[in-house]
Amino acid sequence: MFAKLFICVICIALLGMILLGIRQKKLETVHTMVRLHQTMDEARHQTWDLQVRISERIEPAALVQSLRRSPLNVEPVTTTPKPAAIIKPTPENPHHAD
Repeated sequence: MFAKLFICVICIALLGMILLGIRQKKLETVHTMVRLHQTMDEARHQTWDLQVRISERIEPAALVQSLRRSPLNVEPVTTTPKPAAIIKPTPENPHHAD
Protein backbone atom coordinates (compact mmCIF):
# COMPACT_ATOMS: atom_id res chain seq x y z
CA MET A 1 0.00 0.00 0.00
CA PHE A 2 2.81 2.37 0.90
CA ALA A 3 4.59 1.59 -2.39
CA LYS A 4 1.48 2.46 -4.47
CA LEU A 5 1.03 5.75 -2.61
CA PHE A 6 4.72 6.54 -3.01
CA ILE A 7 4.55 5.83 -6.78
CA CYS A 8 1.44 8.03 -7.11
CA VAL A 9 3.17 10.92 -5.30
CA ILE A 10 6.27 10.52 -7.50
CA CYS A 11 4.13 10.46 -10.67
CA ILE A 12 2.21 13.58 -9.60
CA ALA A 13 5.48 15.34 -8.77
CA LEU A 14 6.92 14.41 -12.17
CA LEU A 15 3.78 15.63 -13.96
CA GLY A 16 3.98 18.88 -12.02
CA MET A 17 7.60 19.35 -13.02
CA ILE A 18 6.76 18.64 -16.67
CA LEU A 19 3.90 21.16 -16.58
CA LEU A 20 6.16 23.78 -15.00
CA GLY A 21 8.75 23.15 -17.73
CA ILE A 22 6.12 23.57 -20.43
CA ARG A 23 4.88 26.77 -18.77
CA GLN A 24 8.43 28.14 -18.61
CA LYS A 25 9.00 27.36 -22.29
CA LYS A 26 5.74 29.13 -23.16
CA LEU A 27 6.80 32.21 -21.20
CA GLU A 28 10.17 32.26 -22.97
CA THR A 29 8.46 31.94 -26.35
CA VAL A 30 6.04 34.78 -25.58
CA HIS A 31 8.94 36.93 -24.39
CA THR A 32 10.79 36.27 -27.65
CA MET A 33 7.67 37.12 -29.66
CA VAL A 34 7.25 40.41 -27.79
CA ARG A 35 10.90 41.35 -28.42
CA LEU A 36 10.49 40.56 -32.13
CA HIS A 37 7.34 42.68 -32.31
CA GLN A 38 9.14 45.55 -30.60
CA THR A 39 12.00 45.27 -33.10
CA MET A 40 9.52 45.26 -35.98
CA ASP A 41 7.75 48.33 -34.57
CA GLU A 42 11.07 50.15 -34.19
CA ALA A 43 11.98 49.34 -37.80
CA ARG A 44 8.54 50.47 -38.97
CA HIS A 45 8.89 53.77 -37.09
CA GLN A 46 12.37 54.31 -38.53
CA THR A 47 10.96 53.71 -42.02
CA TRP A 48 8.18 56.22 -41.39
CA ASP A 49 10.67 58.77 -40.09
CA LEU A 50 12.83 58.31 -43.19
CA GLN A 51 9.79 58.68 -45.44
CA VAL A 52 8.88 61.93 -43.69
CA ARG A 53 12.44 63.26 -44.00
CA ILE A 54 12.53 62.35 -47.70
CA SER A 55 9.15 63.95 -48.35
CA GLU A 56 10.24 67.14 -46.56
CA ARG A 57 13.38 67.46 -48.70
CA ILE A 58 11.99 66.45 -52.07
CA GLU A 59 10.77 69.00 -54.59
CA PRO A 60 8.45 67.61 -57.28
CA ALA A 61 9.75 69.86 -60.07
CA ALA A 62 13.39 68.98 -59.36
CA LEU A 63 12.49 65.29 -59.18
CA VAL A 64 10.75 65.39 -62.56
CA GLN A 65 13.75 67.15 -64.12
CA SER A 66 16.16 64.63 -62.61
CA LEU A 67 14.09 61.73 -63.92
CA ARG A 68 13.97 63.24 -67.41
CA ARG A 69 17.76 63.67 -67.45
CA SER A 70 18.43 60.15 -66.21
CA PRO A 71 18.72 57.22 -68.61
CA LEU A 72 16.26 55.20 -66.48
CA ASN A 73 12.97 54.05 -67.93
CA VAL A 74 10.67 54.97 -65.04
CA GLU A 75 7.03 53.91 -65.04
CA PRO A 76 4.34 55.50 -62.85
CA VAL A 77 3.62 53.74 -59.60
CA THR A 78 -0.11 54.40 -59.71
CA THR A 79 -2.32 54.00 -62.73
CA THR A 80 -5.77 55.23 -63.55
CA PRO A 81 -8.42 52.55 -64.07
CA LYS A 82 -9.35 51.70 -67.63
CA PRO A 83 -12.94 52.50 -68.64
CA ALA A 84 -13.73 48.79 -68.98
CA ALA A 85 -12.62 48.20 -65.38
CA ILE A 86 -15.08 50.72 -63.96
CA ILE A 87 -18.17 49.03 -62.54
CA LYS A 88 -21.38 50.56 -63.83
CA PRO A 89 -24.54 49.92 -61.78
CA THR A 90 -27.70 48.75 -63.54
CA PRO A 91 -31.26 49.84 -62.73
CA GLU A 92 -32.15 46.32 -61.57
CA ASN A 93 -29.20 46.04 -59.20
CA PRO A 94 -27.59 49.39 -58.39
CA HIS A 95 -24.60 47.79 -56.61
CA HIS A 96 -23.38 45.40 -59.32
CA ALA A 97 -22.43 45.64 -62.97
CA ASP A 98 -23.87 43.64 -65.88
